Amino acid sequence: YEACRLSYCNEIVAEQCYVEDAITGNVLRIEDQLIFVSAADVTGTNIGPKWQAVRDVRDVVSLLLEPSPSRHKGTHNAQPLLCRAGPGTGKTWMVKQALYTLAVRLSGGEGSTHGGGGGGLDGVRLVPVVVFVQRIVRLLREAGFQSAGEELELLTSRRLLLFYIESEFAGKKHEKMRQMLLQAYDIRALIVLVDGIDEAAGMRNEVEMFVHQELAPSNNRIIITSRPEGVNLPLYIERFVVMNLLELTDEQQRNVIKVQ
Repeated sequence: YEACRLSYCNEIVAEQCYVEDAITGNVLRIEDQLIFVSAADVTGTNIGPKWQAVRDVRDVVSLLLEPSPSRHKGTHNAQPLLCRAGPGTGKTWMVKQALYTLAVRLSGGEGSTHGGGGGGLDGVRLVPVVVFVQRIVRLLREAGFQSAGEELELLTSRRLLLFYIESEFAGKKHEKMRQMLLQAYDIRALIVLVDGIDEAAGMRNEVEMFVHQELAPSNNRIIITSRPEGVNLPLYIERFVVMNLLELTDEQQRNVIKVQ
């Protein structure tokens, strides 16, 4: 498990270190394109001081990697996060940056944490995986789940994430990686990054069921991204920390232009 987990994280670091700017076409180092976030002022949410202090993706990653020193007693912190932003403001970039930063730290890079639930030498080591909502919808259609009844059965059986992993990592080439991810799910060691809840098209209700009836109760650590209008916020208030991606200030925009 550990050898495969480490190889998987190293592969992410190698493949995800650059990102292409959709406007200029420039290829940029993803760790330099820092995404800023802030706690959302939503009535009814209970955001602790650590989450209120979050300013950027690196802070989010640090909280996701906090150790669970009482795992052997059955206690594992798994605070889910909903991150909202308007169209074209960096939701997918945030997911990619979080994935890359997680992989760096979980492969023993800068900022590695120690203890059960982090990236250090002790305890259960975590592993990140990205779930693209558009691919979930496509996989369901390709697999022949055309009727609402069939989709509902797959969702309520709490196995859609496993179906996604088995589909995305299919074939002998990915067999060890697939088994590692499935094992990570079982031992509550996944960090699931769900990109684009608002992109579920006609399956919004089914995807939100997937989030609230499978992902959140699984006690794996999760980040959900969406446009504000793409989620039914009352469903998230009780359990999720809600944050917003911040638009760049004038100074930050000038810095970005200077870098490019």
